[in-house]
Amino acid sequence: MAEEASDVERVPEAYDRNAPSFDGAKSSDLLQFLEHMDRMMELAGTPDDQKNVFIVRYTTRRVSAQWKSLHSYNEGYEVFKKEIIKNYPSAQEDDLGSVRRLEEILKEYELEEIHFKDYEDVMGLIRELNVEVPKLKAHGLITDREVVPMILEIFSRTFRDHILLKIDNIRDNEVGEDETAQEDEGYKPS
Repeated sequence: MAEEASDVERVPEAYDRNAPSFDGAKSSDLLQFLEHMDRMMELAGTPDDQKNVFIVRYTTRRVSAQWKSLHSYNEGYEVFKKEIIKNYPSAQEDDLGSVRRLEEILKEYELEEIHFKDYEDVMGLIRELNVEVPKLKAHGLITDREVVPMILEIFSRTFRDHILLKIDNIRDNEVGEDETAQEDEGYKPS
């Protein structure tokens, strides 16, 4: 019980210098703000019916008025939060993923035409893709069949050929393992 009390004491008031805040200027900061607020409300033990009131206290007067005017302000917090995100397209893109953002990432790395020995660039690209691609796939906005050629285009010809050769080897090994497993089970293709 003592731990819970100390957690509540650490929740900053809206006017504290270290409190999360959102002024609407950079909608790309919205999701991080909402994550911080979710954590604060959890620490504070904020009841669900008070979360909408609590969250607008950490915004500017202008943003507070805008959010209070949303239809979902008087509904549940999760519904309210979804409507807030929907009103900030770049935040919604950050949440759902964006083919435009994927193309920007690829274009950024394409300028350098990544070669086989550019390990730092390859790892940077992988980090970026590990964030964007799963979101796009989860929402049905892109498939592996579409994204792989987009990615391969940015590599040097030699590196691209090397990757394709590795993919073929992996496929060959998987097919070989499947055939061996079928033979072990006594399966005979007709």
